[in-house]
Amino acid sequence: MFDHVWSLSDLRNQPVMEPTWLIDGWVGHGDAVLLYGEWGSGKTYVLMHMALCLGSGTFFFGAKTQQVRVLYIDQEQSFANANYRFNLLMAGSPHFHDSLVHYVNQPNLLLTPKQGQQLGTLADRYDVIIIDSLRSVLDGDENRAQDIRALWSALLHLKKAGVTTVLTHHMNKEGATPQSLRNRASGNTDLG
Repeated sequence: MFDHVWSLSDLRNQPVMEPTWLIDGWVGHGDAVLLYGEWGSGKTYVLMHMALCLGSGTFFFGAKTQQVRVLYIDQEQSFANANYRFNLLMAGSPHFHDSLVHYVNQPNLLLTPKQGQQLGTLADRYDVIIIDSLRSVLDGDENRAQDIRALWSALLHLKKAGVTTVLTHHMNKEGATPQSLRNRASGNTDLG
């Protein structure tokens, strides 16, 4: 069932292993990261900026990055809108190198186990795959635990291959009764 079970004594006797950071202190090699925030809060700009910083090995909001190959899968916006945003970001930061960042506008991708396996075949070409957004690739309902677990299972092929996956997700719109930001994350608790 398990490859190896470690006791805490075993772990204490092992050398402390520093994670391999792609974004220092934030995003590690092989991590699955979920970025969520308010509607219209700039999540897409943050992800595009992240892609460009990783592809260039330049600082991401003050954090050191490792230069890696990035695939940005866009399910949210039109090609024209993405073209405008990427060019705006690159014009504002001429030190960005764009050759390691690739973009796909794929409005009908659903992350089923089969699609996750196909994404896993990209592991030799990309170190980071950014997906905008979770809701658009989810095969099912974000409020059902089994559908969220199936999504994470589909992404397991990438994790096993050491590919870091970053997804964006929307928060629930605030209702008549104010909620704390923590309680406004949209979907089932298996998301994070």
